[in-house]
Amino acid sequence: MKVCIGCDRSESEVEFPRHSSLCRSCRNAKRRVEYAAARGGVVRFRSESNGKDPERRYRLKQYGLTLADYDRMFQAQNGVCAVCRGPQVEFRRFLDVDHCHATGRVRGLLCGTCNAALGAVNDDPELLEALAAYIQQGAPARR
Repeated sequence: MKVCIGCDRSESEVEFPRHSSLCRSCRNAKRRVEYAAARGGVVRFRSESNGKDPERRYRLKQYGLTLADYDRMFQAQNGVCAVCRGPQVEFRRFLDVDHCHATGRVRGLLCGTCNAALGAVNDDPELLEALAAYIQQGAPARR
């Protein structure tokens, strides 16, 4: 067993790349950040560089977007989620295209968590305000 200096978890030797004190997941995360920093903060995925990701192109086509449209939106948002402002390098996949379910109009790019949260409240601003008020009340005191 070996302890990762990145996450302090104890893993088997197999989970550590050769001559590394970081486990595979920590080393991959570090490399994603370094890769993005070398390219001005933009992470380029393998499938994006060759344009041969049919599922992604199909999903963009559903919203009337091309890969170039997505890249323009991504640059306009400085490579971060429009809600939580988390950079794409922190996520394991592309930012999701957010759209209004009533009109179909594209609003922006969100991380998976923010997109799921927005979907869970059915784009209802009143429900979001009620949730915010609930959170601001704070948790009841424990005995």
